[in-house]
Amino acid sequence: MEDHLTLLPKPIKREKRAPKPLKRSRPRKQRKTTVAKLRRMLWERFRNYVKDRDGRICFTCDSGPLEGSNCHAGHLVNSTKASVRYAPFNVYVQCYRCNVSMRGNIAEYAYRYIQRFGKEQFDRLMLQSREHKTWTAHELEALIAAATKSAADYEMFYAEKYWL
Repeated sequence: MEDHLTLLPKPIKREKRAPKPLKRSRPRKQRKTTVAKLRRMLWERFRNYVKDRDGRICFTCDSGPLEGSNCHAGHLVNSTKASVRYAPFNVYVQCYRCNVSMRGNIAEYAYRYIQRFGKEQFDRLMLQSREHKTWTAHELEALIAAATKSAADYEMFYAEKYWL
């Protein structure tokens, strides 16, 4: 008895075609850096600047020197307020306990801020925080460039451009 598979005709093999080359009428555009990416880049440079400026000593409880995940750049006015998110006068080093566990330890933060810088500076920061601000890519790039140069350049540039 013959095998019934041998009676079937063999399939015809087709030749493989080479893939068609892509036809581009113009070269691809380079992707622009997104505002979100620029904000992350600026925050990385800014928080390192704050940690170096303050000597890694917690502003609210004086513990330190802080290292690794215990060293935070904490805001007096919440970072959701874009107008003062990158203000050097709003951000100081805090330990994990003060910044995360105690949610910023705001009462002590405000008390020490007023003791160190005065009521006028505190009021100015509060007034600035009420301003509505949407950061543009151009502004973020300028701040990144200033932060990359030096801490003094960043503070001076920020004060001239964005501080009331």
